[in-house]
Amino acid sequence: TLTETHNFAWLDGSPIDYWRGNTGTGWLVMVGSASGPWWHTHGGTDNALPLCSTNATGIPAVANWSVAGREFALIRRFHFYESAKTACRQLYASDGVTQMDIASIHSKDELNAIKPRIPDASLVRTYLGGRRDLNLDEFYWEDGSVWDFVLWGTGQPDRTHETYLDTDGLDFHDVPSYMRNHMALCAEPPKPNEATLNGRTFHIGTRREKNFTKARDYCRSLGASYDLASIHSSAENALIYALLGGNSTNGWLGATTDEKTRAAFSWLDGSAWN
Repeated sequence: TLTETHNFAWLDGSPIDYWRGNTGTGWLVMVGSASGPWWHTHGGTDNALPLCSTNATGIPAVANWSVAGREFALIRRFHFYESAKTACRQLYASDGVTQMDIASIHSKDELNAIKPRIPDASLVRTYLGGRRDLNLDEFYWEDGSVWDFVLWGTGQPDRTHETYLDTDGLDFHDVPSYMRNHMALCAEPPKPNEATLNGRTFHIGTRREKNFTKARDYCRSLGASYDLASIHSSAENALIYALLGGNSTNGWLGATTDEKTRAAFSWLDGSAWN
């Protein structure tokens, strides 16, 4: 039978962790063909032999693992993209606080750890939380983290409309949102980078803000003592550069000047330009 989001479910309660069928609605029937057995959807009134088995309820519906202290989970049930995202955000949620989101990937180690959890990587794929911004024509992670790692498959990305990422082996592929034979890959959003030097705390957010004002609003939301960073020594400059991850990422600083008068730069936090 089907859920309200049109995801198939085994009647014995076990997870759907293997797929050999189409994406219609109704009940599944195994159909023999020259290319082997395939599953097709029917209305429940066709003549067919009953296929029975003992229950497979010992198979966990969710697989969990961690990479470098970051928690991942694979929900072994097929989803549309939006229902996959909802399932991840509801997984382990407590008092309305979301613990996980549809996954962002930030290293080859994280990507390599996915494949052993997928029962048949040649047939089963997983949704990732990457999405194309149609206005900017670029991808971003739904959990707000920095787009700092990508491993596109051959010829990818290849679509011009709004698309979503999935895994095909160990590559990224973009697919339309109506694809349903995808499991939901969930993960903890990456933790912001922080470090302290000479009594000052430097904090690098995980979300790439699209303009100066939004970046400053984020910093101020951290507390009354926070603003976009001012830098007063080569040591502070080197620390922030390291937190950014070297030359792969840009970050807003809290310095400004009058565009009309071209006056000298000043720090927004009121500290001296020294």
